[in-house]
Amino acid sequence: MMNALKQRMALATQKDVIHGMFVENSLTLVAQLKSQQFADELRERVLSGKKLVSFFRYPVGDLLKIMDATVEGKPDPTEVLEEFGANSVRIFFDSPVGRTMLMLASSNPHKLLFSAPAGFRASSSFGDRVYKKETDKSGVMETTGDLLGPSWTIGVFKFALEAACNVKAKVDVTNADPAGLNYHARVSW
Repeated sequence: MMNALKQRMALATQKDVIHGMFVENSLTLVAQLKSQQFADELRERVLSGKKLVSFFRYPVGDLLKIMDATVEGKPDPTEVLEEFGANSVRIFFDSPVGRTMLMLASSNPHKLLFSAPAGFRASSSFGDRVYKKETDKSGVMETTGDLLGPSWTIGVFKFALEAACNVKAKVDVTNADPAGLNYHARVSW
């Protein structure tokens, strides 16, 4: 049976795009996790050696290939895939859109999570997300069509909430389909 990441790779089209900064930053992470040589070989194999422009959009399939090659052979790739998501927030918070999100969140986890769907839309062409507050310290992000998958989202939420709001988040994924395209991410702190 095909794993969830490979299923999402197979479903990604040329119209499913993401900002180049996330692909470039992922290669930086690969160099840290594996080696610079491995990252350079991936750049050559997946991107034909080219360096990407931060705010130009590129096929997300390339990023998924980079992620897949990085976790190849790992019995449980979850932690590494979460790190890809966390790493994306590091670079995003340095961008004008990310700095605006941080300012609007004003250390309030719910405000940050309510603004997350707009951040995802500004950065990619795929996936729909809706955040619903449950309690003062929890909520659910309902996600459909997410080619990056739940582990990426878990990494995003954990890192973002700690960096922006100084809270340790717990994220539980429920109602996930086999490909990890559609799921609910319950966030609590």
